[in-house]
Amino acid sequence: KSDNPKETIFSITFDDFEDLPSEKGLKVRSSKFSCFGSTWQVGIYPGGHPDPPDGTVGMFLERRSKGRDLALQYSFEFCTFGSGWIRRKSRTIFDAEYISWGWSDVFTRKEIIGSEEDGFLVKGALTIHVG
Repeated sequence: KSDNPKETIFSITFDDFEDLPSEKGLKVRSSKFSCFGSTWQVGIYPGGHPDPPDGTVGMFLERRSKGRDLALQYSFEFCTFGSGWIRRKSRTIFDAEYISWGWSDVFTRKEIIGSEEDGFLVKGALTIHVG
C-alpha cells in the first residue's frame, strides 16, 4: 500500500514464473490495465533481456495506447521472503506514441526463484506492484 494517497497501485501477477520462457530475449506481457487515460502492460523477459548478461530478468512498463505525452514517476515493488519489499523507481516521459521504460537487469532469474526463505515467488507466482 502506498504512503501517497494520490498514487494508484496495480498488482500484476505472473503465475508459474518458473514455467515462463527461460530463453533470453523472449518477452511475456501482463494483462492490460488503464491509468491516466492510457492502456498499460508490464512486459518481462523471464529468461533475460537481449542486452545485459545472461540470467538477468528485464521488466518494463509499456504504454499500449497512443495519447498525449505523459511525464510520470512510476515504480515496481517486489516482496521477497528475505528482504521484505524492494522498490525500483523511475521518472520519465512517455511520449504520445507507444513506448516502454524500465530495467533490463532488475534481478537474476535465480534470485527471483530463490528458495522458500529468500525468493520472490508465492505459490510459484511473481507479483509486482506497479505504482
